[in-house]
Amino acid sequence: MGDSLDFALISDDKGIVDSIRMLCQHFNYSLEVWKNEDDFFDQQTAGNEEGGASGPTVEPLLILVSALNTPTHESVTQKVQVAKQVYPKSFLGCVVAQKMPKEEASFIQKSGANIVFLENEIYNSSKLEYVCSNIIREMFIPVKLADFEQERILPFDIYYYAPQRSKYLICGHETLVLSDEKMAKMKKYGDFFIKRQDINKFNNYIKSERFQSTASLEKRCRFQYLNLCWNYAEFVFLLTDYSRYNSLQEGKALFDNCKEISNSLINSLVAVDDLWQVINQKTIEGMILHHVPAITAYAGLFALKMGMDSTKVTDVMLATMLGDVGMIYLPPSLTKKLRSGKVSALTPEELQLYQKHPADSLKVALDRRLPISPKVRDYIVDAHERADGSGFPRGRTGDKLSQEVFLVIFAEEYHIKSMQKIGQEKMLMNEFNAKLLDDPSMMLRYRPTFVNELRNLLLHDE
Repeated sequence: MGDSLDFALISDDKGIVDSIRMLCQHFNYSLEVWKNEDDFFDQQTAGNEEGGASGPTVEPLLILVSALNTPTHESVTQKVQVAKQVYPKSFLGCVVAQKMPKEEASFIQKSGANIVFLENEIYNSSKLEYVCSNIIREMFIPVKLADFEQERILPFDIYYYAPQRSKYLICGHETLVLSDEKMAKMKKYGDFFIKRQDINKFNNYIKSERFQSTASLEKRCRFQYLNLCWNYAEFVFLLTDYSRYNSLQEGKALFDNCKEISNSLINSLVAVDDLWQVINQKTIEGMILHHVPAITAYAGLFALKMGMDSTKVTDVMLATMLGDVGMIYLPPSLTKKLRSGKVSALTPEELQLYQKHPADSLKVALDRRLPISPKVRDYIVDAHERADGSGFPRGRTGDKLSQEVFLVIFAEEYHIKSMQKIGQEKMLMNEFNAKLLDDPSMMLRYRPTFVNELRNLLLHDE
């Protein structure tokens, strides 16, 4: 085992082991497998024989306990508690039999599991992929070199991403004083990252600045944006967790928190000249759900600048937050094609599943009894329609679609097309806006009047 471990699997089920190996190989996660919790406990607590010390070796970011052949939920709970005892800080998931009652799954979750998966969710959904991406791949959050001040001590480590090795490597240690020379050398790395666990240190670092400059405003906005990303991930976990079926109040509280953070972010963004200093970050391969906070920010800001009232602005943001939650239930083989942009390669059965996800998203929201208005429900279902009637799921034409729906659709398109891949040279925002709006196909996707409004907003609001 190396000096870090992404994924620890405790399972004697060949199907589960094979499935997890494929997932880890695809995303380049490091993986260790133990057949049972006793082997896991013994190896992790064996300690250093020479020094006689005992204690855990390498703390995994994520532990998955498979309990498919465990007869009772009490026995499953024991397995979970063993893993939790060894690594209390690791994110802990548990796979249970398909027929386990919700009450028993809830008992397991309350005894220490962060999330409970049904067996078919491992094979037939992308839920585990989403969890892994947030816990492993997204444990590093993006920051800017401009966030750091010269001659000031770093209160956290800074990393850069090496695409050839698919690894985050440290380039600035905690307590380092950032001299002019050091910052000049760091420019070659381009983008920087901090560990998610250091986000509060990052916030305090920003808050301690003495001047309310434009750069300071951008930093505060970025903290709000990163906070939205984390809260949204927690919100999706709760919405889709079988074991937390009765957490209606918790779900509403998280939902309200996401709304509050979003509104605060939008009100701050109005004063920012370069949105891409806050929202647009270079990205690594992931599901569309990872982009929802960015899409929400664009949708809310554009709605506000178009003169929509506060209720409509909030409704547009809620629709973007909820519209793609149903994607988490798509099979891994399908989401793999979507990640690669190969929608045309979907089989007829896969295409049918994909086009059903807006209805699935609405069902998740309604099942959790989230307080969304009839208008927001329509926005969720219509978020993949097109003005020429070629969209889905209902094939509605532009005369039947509202301005708010077009804004939800456009916010996703704007983010996806402006997103930078690691190693890609950044385009200037005004150049991108002009190129996007000059695309003739815009008139097929949106009403001409809406495109004209976008021109007034994006080409004259520089």
